[in-house]
Amino acid sequence: RTLMEAHRTPDGRPATPTLILLDTAWNEVGCFVERPSPLMAWYMDNVADKSPDKVHEHVRDFYAADQLPRLERIASLRERGMALDAIARILDEADGEREVLSSLLALGDDLRSPWVEDRSATMSEAEVLAAFGSEHPEVLPELEANGIVYRRPGRGVARWDVPSVALLRLSGRLVGAGVDPALAHEAHEVLQVHLGALAEELVALFTGRVGAGFAGAGEPDEVREGVDELRHLALVAVQLVFAREMEQILARFVEGGGVFDLERRRHHDRR
Repeated sequence: RTLMEAHRTPDGRPATPTLILLDTAWNEVGCFVERPSPLMAWYMDNVADKSPDKVHEHVRDFYAADQLPRLERIASLRERGMALDAIARILDEADGEREVLSSLLALGDDLRSPWVEDRSATMSEAEVLAAFGSEHPEVLPELEANGIVYRRPGRGVARWDVPSVALLRLSGRLVGAGVDPALAHEAHEVLQVHLGALAEELVALFTGRVGAGFAGAGEPDEVREGVDELRHLALVAVQLVFAREMEQILARFVEGGGVFDLERRRHHDRR
């Protein structure tokens, strides 16, 4: 009962935790007290009718004591975001494994470094409103509906998870410029879809030309230097190309009589 009282559901009911989350110092930082519906659906489809031995056949295994350093290395690489197939390729390098790991990890850390000054944060209501640039708490539900902030479950003083502080501030500037929050959110989704596809294509293009048109001979240090240069130049290039495209499209809009259509719509809305 003591365990259940210490771990409650968002609406305050005592519950037996399914999973307890610990930090690196083994302090409890959270828990799952109820199985999420997607997890339950997966369990019913994939696990419910199998025996425990069948479920755990790929999980339970035994290793010789001399394999512990290799397992620790695998765990360390996973913590740094590397996929298991990539780890396998690295560890299969018989010659110079230590050197390969060192250079690849340094390169990987550099490739994963931020391209823009932004951060996530957990904020109070007052801090969210200050970053957004408003004194009215009525904007909070709309920000949550548009995925800009998420209210943390629980009782007491409300706390808000903000995935991108820069996006929260930008949203406030857009609203201050007269853009409806729902429209700003829709525009953000359009940009995310198209720029996400653009980023995928450009990464494939440049990684496919490493050592053959990009990053010199393709040595890790040369790749790092090339990417460092691209961080600034790529953002400038995107801004330049986007600006020129907007100029041409707006010019075609005007030439096609779009301004007159806007005026007619304005008069129609006034009636």
